[in-house]
Amino acid sequence: MRHEFYRGTENRPPLSNFIVFVDDKMQHDYQYHLVEPAGENFAPDFKPELTPVEMLNMGVFEGKYLNDCRNEFPAFWFENAHLSPKKADANQNFFHVRSRLPLSEWRRRGWILEPDPRGWFQLLLRPPPAQSRRDSNQPLEEFSAP
Repeated sequence: MRHEFYRGTENRPPLSNFIVFVDDKMQHDYQYHLVEPAGENFAPDFKPELTPVEMLNMGVFEGKYLNDCRNEFPAFWFENAHLSPKKADANQNFFHVRSRLPLSEWRRRGWILEPDPRGWFQLLLRPPPAQSRRDSNQPLEEFSAP
């Protein structure tokens, strides 16, 4: 059953049996159960400094991220996002600097973990069950800034 994301909890469908269907450039026919609001209710020891909305509004990855999979996430996350659909643009980044590495480098460094082919940021955005699928030898600290 497909559902739309809702901003307020009063209109949110029940979280049990809420299935998100993913079909984009990097994943086809993938689905997961949303048991917590996307981008919220992380493990108690994981305390990100910025929310997904704040990062998108600051032009994370030079605005070249999630351009083909926005339907997977709540629409309001993108209301003020600094995006650059055609190519990375350092001017979209809050600091106006290059802030990304090629996907090949992410793979080389071991930052890509299935089933999150876009790396740690996608892992952050997806609900906790996506996080629990990671190998226990790769703690979330690997994806945290020093």
